[in-house]
Formats: sequence, C-alpha cells, structure tokens
Amino acid sequence: MNEGALYKRCHCRDENGRKLGGACPKLRRPGGAYDAKHGTWSLQLEIKVPHGEERRHLRSGGYDTREKAQTVLAGIKELIALAETADRPDQTRLQIAGLVQAALREHRSLPDADELRTRLRLGRPVEQHLTIEAFLREWLVTKRGSRTASTYTSYRIYCEQHLIPALGHLQLTKLRKTHVQTLLDDIAAEAALTEQQNAHRREIQAAAKAAYHAKDHTTARALRAQLELMPPLRPVPGPVTLERIRATLRSALTSAMKEELVTVNVAKLVELPTHRRA
Repeated sequence: MNEGALYKRCHCRDENGRKLGGACPKLRRPGGAYDAKHGTWSLQLEIKVPHGEERRHLRSGGYDTREKAQTVLAGIKELIALAETADRPDQTRLQIAGLVQAALREHRSLPDADELRTRLRLGRPVEQHLTIEAFLREWLVTKRGSRTASTYTSYRIYCEQHLIPALGHLQLTKLRKTHVQTLLDDIAAEAALTEQQNAHRREIQAAAKAAYHAKDHTTARALRAQLELMPPLRPVPGPVTLERIRATLRSALTSAMKEELVTVNVAKLVELPTHRRA
C-alpha cells in the first residue's frame, strides 16, 4: 500500500474568480514550508486495484491541523489493509474503500476496525448495507477476466457514466423498478432535449455561414455571438444505449441473485422509453 499524501488547500480565488486551491502563494512561507495560519489540510490515498483497472483515490479535506489529517489517513490505511486477510482481497479492498468513501463524504466516523476485522474473520459480508456503487465496482472486477475486453469496457462505461451516478447511493436491497425506470426515462428525456439543441445549433450555424457568404457581416457576427451562448453539439444516447444500460444492470443483478444478495432482478421489469426524434 502506498503511504498516501497530506497537503494544504484554501478557498482563495484569482482575479477571474477561479479557486486557487493548492496553488495559492499564501499557503507557503518563503522557505517553502506550509504556512500554519492559511488554508486547511487535505489527504489523499490511492487504492490498489487489479491490473488494468482505473486508479481509485480516497480524498478528504478541511482539517484544521496536519495531525488531524494524519490521524484520519492512518485510520483509512488500517482499514484498507484488512482486505489482505480476506479470501478475495481485491474485491474486499474495493468494498472497504466504498465504506470509507461514504463515511468521508457524509462526514461520519470511519468504520470500526475491530468490528470489520471480526466480520472478515467470521466470513461475513464487509458491508451490512451494501450500496449499488460498491456492488457494481466489485462486480466489474469479477467480469474483467470472464468477458471480452470490449464487453468489459462497455460494462464499465455504462456503470461509471449512468448507473453509479444515478443509483450508486442506494442500498442494493432497496433498489426498485421505479428507480431504474426513472433513470431510463430521464436519459431519454435528456436525449430528446439534446437533439433539439443540436438541431437549433445547426440551424444557426447554417444561417451564419449563409450570411457570411452573402457578405452580411453584421448578421453573421450576431449569429456567431448567439452560437457562443448555445450548448455545443453533443452525442445523443439512442435506443441502443438505453438497452445496453439496462442489459448491464440486468447482468449485474443476475450475479447478485446468484449470491443471494437480492431476490428480484428489477432490471428485467422496466420498459425502455419510446425514443422520439426532435
């Protein structure tokens, strides 16, 4: 396991209103050491993942002193190290990281190391309330070696871009058909809006080009200025994308049923939204 890192950040902004973060010159004294009175301490720890997986980091900030940040970092490292005693250390490490990440995000105490150690020794699940995010990340690890590279990549993309952002905070056992249906309906609605915006942008682009060739530079400039305020052209997820998102979740929940983590595969119950062209 790597040692992790401690560093300082602040909320100062530059003349354009952008946060300076760790680049603020007030954070360090002339000799290079951190200024004790400016900014707060943050921590970062890279989590070991199977070969070929994307890197994962645990981050947290807002600590008044270096000692407080160091104490939390040490606690995190102790918890992550417990995964090495498990039958499946890679999956367990990601599960523990998920527990830690949730605690940091919600400003709760870290999981109790002794309790976690006991659960591992007795062969009990690391998480009493397994989240969909933690389950999907573990499921992806198991699928990396049992699926083709393209299939695995598709699984990972749909999990990271759609399933985890929308459903990841839910407990796996609390997932219902309505959650999945709402996700697919929202994606379809956003796709319809994106189609309309893309079509409008193309109309303005064509009008600006026509005005330019007609030497109507005033109109051309006005239309180009309008384009600057419009959303850029974006890809539109269609029926195939929606079906693949559902298929990814359906496959994951099939695995969950085999492990007796859920009793119903709700992804099989949802209907794909009707795709309406703009």
